[in-house]
Amino acid sequence: MQQDIQGEAALVALAAPDQGAPWLTDLRAQGLERFRAAGLPTVRVEAWKYTNLNPLRHDAWQAPGEGTNVRGVRDTELSADLRVVLVNGRLRPELCRLPRVAGLKIDSLARLLAEAPDELAALLPADNDDLPMFDLNTALMADGYVLRLEENAKIDALIEIVSLAEDNEVPLTYHPRHLIVAAPGSSVTVIERHVEGRHRYFVNGATQMVLQAGANVRHYRTVEEGANAVHTHTMLAHLAEDASLECFNLVLGGRLTRSEAHVALSGRGARVALNGAYGLAGREHCDNTTVVNHIAGETSSRQVFKGVLDGKSRAVYQGRIAVRPDAQKIDGHQLSKAMLLSDEAEIDTKPELEILADDVKCSHGATAGELDKDALFYMRARGIPEAEARAMLIHAFLADAVEEVSHDAVRTALANRIEEWLATKTSAEGAAQ
Repeated sequence: MQQDIQGEAALVALAAPDQGAPWLTDLRAQGLERFRAAGLPTVRVEAWKYTNLNPLRHDAWQAPGEGTNVRGVRDTELSADLRVVLVNGRLRPELCRLPRVAGLKIDSLARLLAEAPDELAALLPADNDDLPMFDLNTALMADGYVLRLEENAKIDALIEIVSLAEDNEVPLTYHPRHLIVAAPGSSVTVIERHVEGRHRYFVNGATQMVLQAGANVRHYRTVEEGANAVHTHTMLAHLAEDASLECFNLVLGGRLTRSEAHVALSGRGARVALNGAYGLAGREHCDNTTVVNHIAGETSSRQVFKGVLDGKSRAVYQGRIAVRPDAQKIDGHQLSKAMLLSDEAEIDTKPELEILADDVKCSHGATAGELDKDALFYMRARGIPEAEARAMLIHAFLADAVEEVSHDAVRTALANRIEEWLATKTSAEGAAQ
């Protein structure tokens, strides 16, 4: 039966009646109802004008099984003492490293929903204004990680989240929901690694963050999905007074990726940094969409995205800064820079400022251009081979974006990963010539 339906209908068919707490049953039903009403977004929807989800409409999507056909977790220089491993969006305790750390709780969403659903009753429901992929996640979420910090807990250890896709001949889809709740005065650093899978799969994740007064969260993601993968992710974050959130999103793989962030700065002194970098080739598509809502005064936001595009790849940056009435003395900045290595590569940029207050400082900028021919000539004139010179210039361009990362070890590891990606790309180009 499943094989007879495709696309949106196949996704809807995966929603089973929930047998849990009444509030959870209602929440799932509401998400499913909203998704059915809206459907998969099309390019006629303004927020999806530049990203076409047609790759999702032609597969008979199926829910994953236990995820036994999984390659081992590859250690990297970032491999941390605290590690959470998810396979097909489900937390696998036997693959995790979770020593006890004072002030920190890491749980499986599935376990909490089954054994202590009331602990999540006030957290999972979220204000959701026209976010169909988040609605789909709500209807189909089965598991994810729940990270909770106690008041004034300072977690020095880096927490690593590894997300793996099972190798399977049938097209799989999974919809993990993650929660990060930081109590007043707490701090933590999290890095998520989304690791390449070989076959066709669609992951539609969502992360909710609640940062209470004075909390500090650094949240980094690397997305290196397979050539046939579609990866969408929606983040909803609420920041109270003097809370700080730093995010960085590095995309180096995936047929289609979209990272969507919605941040509400609801407390005076709250600040957010939403930054990222991407390297695209072939027909890869990467969409970074952000909405920062300055609700309280004396809040600040910074967004810097840089990307390199080759082949027939396409990138999208949509960044909106909204300043609500009476949110005075805010500072909002956004910048998008793209380097096009091919005449067929394309970048679509749409910065937006919606300002309803007087005493504000907001700015945006966007540039797109080719590799600096003068710099390339200069390097070649000094004996550097052209391929090596190009790689050096590309690495310097992307590494500049990585400088936005404040965590030293993460910053170094991301720069090294970009260098590895470039080496692989250069080798592939050499073999093709």
